Amino acid sequence: MTGVRWQREVRIMRRAFPGFEPFLDLSKAGFAGQITGGSGRIYSVTIRTRLDRYPFEAPTILIEPVVGPYVFFGALSVCHRWRPERSMFALQAAYAASYLHLYG
Repeated sequence: MTGVRWQREVRIMRRAFPGFEPFLDLSKAGFAGQITGGSGRIYSVTIRTRLDRYPFEAPTILIEPVVGPYVFFGALSVCHRWRPERSMFALQAAYAASYLHLYG
């Protein structure tokens, strides 16, 4: 991931999901925060990726505690078209928010 792409990701996430904090190290990057489910329960959500795979693969969405039928091995299973040139971390966060609204 380029520095320009990361700066853009951070800017968009701060606007769309201001409670999420970015993290970046030598091998992975992502965002961590909390989302309130439809029941009012608060869930910890981490959206992360390996730097050598981004943006070509969608980031993983981790939800704690695990809830609903579509979380496998801790990761939310999302079936959508990932477009490396357009898709961003905020899209994954939106999927998590929608899922938690339904199942949380």
